[in-house]
Amino acid sequence: MYIPLVVLAVMAAISGWSLRHLSLPNLLEQARPLATTHDIGGGLLLPALVIKAEHLSHDPEIHVPVTFITFALAAVGFILATTF
Repeated sequence: MYIPLVVLAVMAAISGWSLRHLSLPNLLEQARPLATTHDIGGGLLLPALVIKAEHLSHDPEIHVPVTFITFALAAVGFILATTF
């Protein structure tokens, strides 16, 4: 049963990389969410809301506190699970 799946996978890979406009990098780039490359904002319901670009979340002033908060929440969850 796995032979037809292997044949289909090989044919899909060949056709995916052979077509220029349907290449894998193009498809992956089109699937990228809008806020990952630049700031977006000015929506109809919340015009003052601005969604910052994804790379800004890796700044130390944001990344370090969020890391400690998530670790603390995981530790509390572990302690509660162990208690129960």
